[in-house]
Amino acid sequence: MTRRLILMVLFCSLLAGCSQGEPERPRSATAGREPDSSITRLPVEHWGSQLASSSRSERKTALGYLAYYGTAAEPYIPAIVQELTGSDDSLGFTAAWSLAHIGAPAYPALAGELGNLDSAVRHRAAYGLGEAGPAVAGSAIQKLDSLSRNDPVKKVRDMAAWALDQITPRQSIGDPNLGMLEGINSDSLEVRLEAVRRLGAVPVWNRAATSELIRLLADSSDVVQESVIDALVQKGKAALPMLNTALGNSRERVRSGAMAAIARIQGQF
Repeated sequence: MTRRLILMVLFCSLLAGCSQGEPERPRSATAGREPDSSITRLPVEHWGSQLASSSRSERKTALGYLAYYGTAAEPYIPAIVQELTGSDDSLGFTAAWSLAHIGAPAYPALAGELGNLDSAVRHRAAYGLGEAGPAVAGSAIQKLDSLSRNDPVKKVRDMAAWALDQITPRQSIGDPNLGMLEGINSDSLEVRLEAVRRLGAVPVWNRAATSELIRLLADSSDVVQESVIDALVQKGKAALPMLNTALGNSRERVRSGAMAAIARIQGQF
């Protein structure tokens, strides 16, 4: 009993940040890892049955422990989603954490709740996908990208942006549609314009692509600079922080181009 109590205290400490909303220092998920035998010494069915308990404390404990069973906890995903979408924010975040660690079978459920009418649920679902980390792919990334730019609630936008950062490192462009990026330094105007077009097609949360566009504001061709400005404007207000930084650039063309892009973006809102 003492050992179990210690484990419960440690787990509650781990989840303490979730009850406060966005985690202070999120960590990557370890779904699919070897389960901790001291936690999973009971069959998964034991904790699954606890999800039907009338005790909030028992349900929260079960949510946490199920995460350590990985895909073996798949049958309980619908019950966990009920907690994810409930009115209790602490239970909701614990459910999101649990789904992230159960692994790939749970990711569609998290992605599906990104469209929930309740902003608190969208907030939790985005957290869960970010906690899952690089294992998340496909339409979930597209939904997070849209959420990070368009959600009417700031904390949801911020959480979606954080999640994207956990899933796809922003230090690299990593988009197969970009092709050969040496075109940005080509002597051919047409090749440079095509490179700008491809950079503009990369999702706005990829800072490397946006940074490259800002660098290209210094291009000697007015046609290229205007094309870059158009691409940055299409990225919308999410590009404003990097554009504001560019106002202090040592190159006048970068400063003037950034100013023009900012003015046009702000004029949209």
